[in-house]
Amino acid sequence: MNNENKYICNICGSSGKILGYKKGVKVLQCPECSFLWKDIYSLPSDYYETWQYGTSKSFDLRNQESVFKHRMDRINKFISGSSRKILDFGCGKGEFVEFLKKQNYDAFGCDIGDSIPDKPYFFKTDIGKLQGHDFDIIFSSETFEHIEDVSTVMRHLSDRTKKGGIIYLETQFTHSDSLFGWGYFDKANHISFFSPRSMEKLMKTKSIDLIDFDNRVQLKNAVWTGRRIIHFSHIIVPDFIQRNFLYKKFCSILLETLRKVFGKKLKSAECTDWVKDILLKMNCTFIGKRS
Repeated sequence: MNNENKYICNICGSSGKILGYKKGVKVLQCPECSFLWKDIYSLPSDYYETWQYGTSKSFDLRNQESVFKHRMDRINKFISGSSRKILDFGCGKGEFVEFLKKQNYDAFGCDIGDSIPDKPYFFKTDIGKLQGHDFDIIFSSETFEHIEDVSTVMRHLSDRTKKGGIIYLETQFTHSDSLFGWGYFDKANHISFFSPRSMEKLMKTKSIDLIDFDNRVQLKNAVWTGRRIIHFSHIIVPDFIQRNFLYKKFCSILLETLRKVFGKKLKSAECTDWVKDILLKMNCTFIGKRS
């Protein structure tokens, strides 16, 4: 068997093609649905030593009340006001769940990490073992990029969602042309990467219709036309500039400067409007409806 054809896409079952290598890590892409993934079965022995691991120790800008409100404003556009039972899949420390509780939602959290709170509405378990609950809304942020078997996990989420319910996912939009120069890709525990086309396919195979996505920065030069995604080249910052070492160094210095200037202020005061706006644009949001 040809080595380039033996890798099977976890979403559509097609044979993945080798997109390239970075520091010994083999990266594959499905030609049918555009799903991208690291081949975890051929990772070098020093992978977790030489690649970035875990999350940033700096102040987590995502855990801001303004961000939580933004999420619910988007979700509520697609579901009735009587839908109150919601699960945060990959809830971490549970800040979003606690926020929802204060807003009178029947909120629950699910995570396998040790940081999950010891409270009756938090479940430290694999999503496939969560029984006895069906939800109007399942929310998940910064989780799907960590998952190898995305098809099985999406099936479990679909099984736990009521018909007509909403599945709302946040993860980084991926453009294959700039993948290898992308800091998000360098996180050791980030192994699966999605375009709107691959996420739409993943949801569709599990009886979920992708009804909306909001990419903001990540997909600034694409448009939604009916059920199709049309990609354009990067007009504002062309790919060949994005891959340039000096450009990437400039972006790195700029981000580090912003962290130093605003880091302490963000801990004690609400973000300025423009910083909050940057934050709200960080992720691509995929919204699916259970059929």
